[in-house]
Amino acid sequence: MGKTITRFVALLLAITLLVPVGASAAVDTPFGPGAVPLSDAEMAEVEGEFSPLVTSAVAGGLISTASYLITTPASQWTLGGAVRHAIAGAVSGLAGYFLR
Repeated sequence: MGKTITRFVALLLAITLLVPVGASAAVDTPFGPGAVPLSDAEMAEVEGEFSPLVTSAVAGGLISTASYLITTPASQWTLGGAVRHAIAGAVSGLAGYFLR
């Protein structure tokens, strides 16, 4: 039974990879025909409050901490381990911001 399911999934994946994606799959106007680009004044009005630098650091810290909590057994969680991963993630997010 297990081999049958595995073969079926492998066959499905192979068929999916063999089906070509045509140009018709991409939509010319993904946001509708009435969508127009914003002017510079409108863009200045809708800019976010947080800088991309801060956002990169916070996102990196959160993702790295979540990764620590997911991959480490709950019995081995420590505050120091979570903080180390949060700092490493924040530094990684900052590095990613500057190296892009």
